[in-house]
Amino acid sequence: MKQNGKKTYAQLKAKYPDVILLLRCRDIYKSWDNDAELICELTSSTKLLRKRLVASCTIQTDQRDHVVNRLVKAGYKVAIWDPL
Repeated sequence: MKQNGKKTYAQLKAKYPDVILLLRCRDIYKSWDNDAELICELTSSTKLLRKRLVASCTIQTDQRDHVVNRLVKAGYKVAIWDPL
């Protein structure tokens, strides 16, 4: 059964609340809520979008390693969910 990204993110975040989550959605990675705000704060290569009080950010696949490295160097745990 295929789920949308936000629902999958919420389920994984409930299970792993101390990890910054990046979910692969086709040719990009996405994150929501506090994770999205943190990613955008630490990197200038991502944009924060707000829709109905929900923050989200999109990371191009070629920027993933850069973003993950910045988060890890800042002391965060990062998990990447890729259904492919």
